[in-house]
Amino acid sequence: MKKLYPLLSVLFLIVSCSTELDTLQKRGDTYYEINSEEPFSGLIINKYESGQKHTKGYLTNGREDGIWTWWYEGSPKNHIRLYLDNILDNLPYLFYDSWENYGQKRKVVDYLDGTKDGLSTEWYENGQKKEEGTYKDGKEDGLWTGWYDNGQKEIEGTFKDGKPDGLSTLWYENGQKRQEGTENEWTYWNEDGSLKE
Repeated sequence: MKKLYPLLSVLFLIVSCSTELDTLQKRGDTYYEINSEEPFSGLIINKYESGQKHTKGYLTNGREDGIWTWWYEGSPKNHIRLYLDNILDNLPYLFYDSWENYGQKRKVVDYLDGTKDGLSTEWYENGQKKEEGTYKDGKEDGLWTGWYDNGQKEIEGTFKDGKPDGLSTLWYENGQKRQEGTENEWTYWNEDGSLKE
């Protein structure tokens, strides 16, 4: 039991030393305690009026550092970010459904050096994939595909430097092709599959 006292003291100290972000002053990209010239370092915990956690993370020398987590009120974990030296890095930005389907993944986006870079996937509330594609240096790049909530493909096209590049195709919810073409030349179909005049 004696060995637990130092551990409990440390835990109490950590919890009691947390600060709310809105009690700090932001100057540029750095947080300071009010009337202090020393950048703040420590645990940040913000809460809703109900007492439920809203935000939790650490500041080191006044800047976001490590894992930061946000919650919607009345919900479990909402999303997570990893900061390395105040730059969002190397951890997908995760969004979770906030109400009915607790813990259901809604969107995952890869970041590199604070910029979207890599795979981006989004899901409907029912768990069906909604959209998937890749980013390069913060811009859509490569194949992007979108689906209806029943799993039927809705749209597919490629991007380069954030702009449509090449053939794009759209489908009706029944699976019939709706339109297909490039930026200036499109062919259109009716829902029954007949060519539109």
